[in-house]
Amino acid sequence: WTPDSREVVYTAAGGDTSSGVMRGPADGSVLPHRIRPFSGAGSIARLSPDGGWLLLEDGGGNVLAARTTGDTALIDLLRRSSIDVAPRVSPDGRWLAYLSDESGQRQLYVTPFPDPRSAKRAVSTESAIFAMWSPDGRELAYLTIGADLVAAPVLPGAAFAVGEKKVLFNGGVLGLTSLTYSHDGKRFLAVVPVGRANSLDELIMVENFMSEVRATMKR
Repeated sequence: WTPDSREVVYTAAGGDTSSGVMRGPADGSVLPHRIRPFSGAGSIARLSPDGGWLLLEDGGGNVLAARTTGDTALIDLLRRSSIDVAPRVSPDGRWLAYLSDESGQRQLYVTPFPDPRSAKRAVSTESAIFAMWSPDGRELAYLTIGADLVAAPVLPGAAFAVGEKKVLFNGGVLGLTSLTYSHDGKRFLAVVPVGRANSLDELIMVENFMSEVRATMKR
C-alpha cells in the first residue's frame, strides 16, 4: 500500500507493459501502470512505509532498492553469497529487517537503512520464515519454522535492540504470505484453511481405475 492507502504496488508477470512493478489506485478507477520493468523469476516488490523507497527481491536471494522520486536507479541493498529475502523497512525508516541463511539456517536480522553495511543484529535464534513490523515500530514479530509467532519488543535508543521475546500463539494454520498486523496494531489478519478441501488426513481411493480408462477410450 502507498502511505495514503489510495494505491497499491505489486509485481506482475505478463507481456510488455503488463509485467514488472505495477502501481494503480485501490478503487480500480483507472488501470494500473508500470513503474519499473522488473520481472525476475519470483520477484517481489514492497514500498517503504513513507513511500520513498521501492524494495525488490530478484528471486535469486538478492535484495535491490530504488528511490521512487529523483534518482530511481536500482542499487544493490543486499547482494551477498547468502540468500537474503523478505526485506521490511521499519515504520520510522531507520531499520531494515530481513531473513538470511548466512548462519546455515534462515534467521531474522535487522540492519540500518538505507546503509545495511554499517551494522546488523540477529533477532531470532531459531529458524524464521516470516517477519513483520508492528504499525508503531515498537514490535517485530516473526514466524518460526516450528510455526510459533514470536514478538520481539523493540527498545528505544540510537542502536537497535530488542527486549525479552514472547510466543504469541502457534501459527501453523496461518497463511504465511497473508499474515499481517491490522492497521491499529491490535490484531493479526491472516488467511486460514477451512473445510475438508484442505484436510491432510483424507484419502480418496478409486477402484478399477484402469477399467474405467479403457471403457472411456472405447467410446
